[in-house]
Amino acid sequence: QGGASSASSVPVNPMGIGSFVRVYAAGNLGNPNYLVGTGEIAAGYGYASGQEAIAHFGLSRFEACDVEITLPCGRGRLERKGVKANQRLVVAP
Repeated sequence: QGGASSASSVPVNPMGIGSFVRVYAAGNLGNPNYLVGTGEIAAGYGYASGQEAIAHFGLSRFEACDVEITLPCGRGRLERKGVKANQRLVVAP
């Protein structure tokens, strides 16, 4: 009666906490020889602290890159190819 919702309609971990991000030189997704950087999405690293849930990468001379995101708890993997530098990329499955 009134207002019941299923568990599947509730988003789980919408900020992607625990996701692992790998950045490769453009055109080389998955090739460890072209790995530019790695990072994990987290929101806190110390006592009573919190940070924005982002992964930031300095791409140096690269104008574009390929991004691989491994979602936590076996929820899969996302890929974005040819991502241009100097922007904030928001990714959703």
